[in-house]
Amino acid sequence: TLERWEPPQVVLPPQPKIGDTWSTTHDKGDRGSSERSCEIMASELCPQGGLVSVCESKLEGGTIVLRDHFCKDYGWAGYEALIIKDGQPTLRMWTEDFRRDGAEPNF
Repeated sequence: TLERWEPPQVVLPPQPKIGDTWSTTHDKGDRGSSERSCEIMASELCPQGGLVSVCESKLEGGTIVLRDHFCKDYGWAGYEALIIKDGQPTLRMWTEDFRRDGAEPNF
């Protein structure tokens, strides 16, 4: 069952700049709540300059760290995720060879 987070999660604020931070408590119906804090940092993925939104969500039984990269004149360029759950192996995921509409990034 899909349920919306309340309030909606912000990945990138309207006028992002390096050093911006925000945090809030999100509720998702029967799934409970999470404490989420985020920071904007410089992205090492973007050779022409860019930002990475780094968000840590603390949920019952675990933590999720998500890094979304945004490159200048390109937009969203990939993610990195780390999922830590009590009693389970750590899970790492990331994008590789990202393409938009079949085209390779031009950065």
